[in-house]
Amino acid sequence: MKERLQKNIATKMPGLASKGICLKKHDDAIKYLIEGIALWMKNLEEEFGPEIREVVKNTQFELGRNMAKQMKEKYKIGDDITDAVDMMWMFIIPFGIKMKVSKINDGRIREEKTICPIYDVFNACGVDYCEEFCVSMTRGWLAAINSDLNCEMIRKANKDQYCIKDIINVKDQGKT
Repeated sequence: MKERLQKNIATKMPGLASKGICLKKHDDAIKYLIEGIALWMKNLEEEFGPEIREVVKNTQFELGRNMAKQMKEKYKIGDDITDAVDMMWMFIIPFGIKMKVSKINDGRIREEKTICPIYDVFNACGVDYCEEFCVSMTRGWLAAINSDLNCEMIRKANKDQYCIKDIINVKDQGKT
């Protein structure tokens, strides 16, 4: 029985993955993970108050920074604003986030989300933890790339549209 199951998995899984079935399961897994985080955070906030948001912000910042340090070293990522965009794709693609990226000037790149499953799940749960989870993690991985890089919220997500954030190099901010 065990051998038959192993053979079935080994021979069927690549075909199923190529037909998108695994991708659908991945989307479901991400949805359930984010939903669990949202509900967990909501419960923590009810029990301990709004101070818990700062704890989560700090934790996400450190998580982003530590992950980015490892990725930067492993994938030989540089330290300028375009390298930050490369790292951004590494962070968002697994979550199914899609966005338009445009260069505003040498020191500012805009990311406008067109699909954000994280916001969709938070919204469905009736919570807004984007600042605590997404923005804080973004600031963490930007700090790992270059301490002059930061994230500025241009438009918060709402029921009609997703967020817009700029990645900025504070040293190059005045350049065009």
